[in-house]
Amino acid sequence: MKRAICAYVLGAVAQGVFLAPVALAPIAMAPVALAKPVSRDVAPVETARGYAAALARLGAPPPAFPHAIPRRGGPLYAHADPESGMISFDATASCGGAQYCAYGSFMRRAETPGTFPEILKDMRGRVLTRRVGPNLWFTPEHAMGDTFPAQIQWRDGGVTYTVAWRGLPQDRAETILAEVYRSRP
Repeated sequence: MKRAICAYVLGAVAQGVFLAPVALAPIAMAPVALAKPVSRDVAPVETARGYAAALARLGAPPPAFPHAIPRRGGPLYAHADPESGMISFDATASCGGAQYCAYGSFMRRAETPGTFPEILKDMRGRVLTRRVGPNLWFTPEHAMGDTFPAQIQWRDGGVTYTVAWRGLPQDRAETILAEVYRSRP
């Protein structure tokens, strides 16, 4: 009987099919960091041209930025601003983080008491920023005389990280940015 069950399970695994829950022996699997994005909504951050150089410009130790960015058609160019601790992802190599040609950004800043999370409100004073997980906050894209991109923020060891990205589908922006967040080291 045990041989039949083992043969069934091994055959199912070899074919990529697992038809029934079988607990023959516990299998320990170590957690694996997300090295490559797993959905159609995100891409490896290295697809942005110049990302490694931009990351190096921010100095050592390198920031614990995510390994994924929201996917978009066409090339992206990374630009670092060491003074602000930000890497922008731009439509052109010469954009340099200017709002009219930047799609998104990664930013880190030393934590100042009372500044986390950054609570954003709409023009009527309604709070837009909401908690979406332990130590994780999301703000949807919104307009207030100017357009503010969707963003997700978290804190890690005295540093506040923010990923902001414009033009994401309103109904999936939170999901996409949460996937970017989960790709961090």
